Amino acid sequence: MAWHILSVFALARRVPRYRLPPHSRSEVRDLIAVAAAEEVIWRKDGDLWETLLFSVGFGCTHLKIGSVAGSVHMGVFCLVSRWLESRYGLTASVLFHSAYNLAHACDLGRKTQ
Repeated sequence: MAWHILSVFALARRVPRYRLPPHSRSEVRDLIAVAAAEEVIWRKDGDLWETLLFSVGFGCTHLKIGSVAGSVHMGVFCLVSRWLESRYGLTASVLFHSAYNLAHACDLGRKTQ
């Protein structure tokens, strides 16, 4: 959640306000499933250049739902997630990503697509 707070502050110049809206179980399941799938898809055991390339790719996939700055941010997000995975395992990166997605979904000030 701290990463989401920093993200919103840096990109939108606001402090997020959270409320747990009545998400259905299927919506929460989908948030977690998307995070888990992305964490598996964007993993590559390789050298530094391959890791950076995958981070750029992950950021680029978010261009259509945000700005260039948001895409750069998501590339950095991928690097942090990759570090968590290398240090603590895939479960840690999935939890990090899932928490970010849930915080995003509960942010009252976000623009809906």
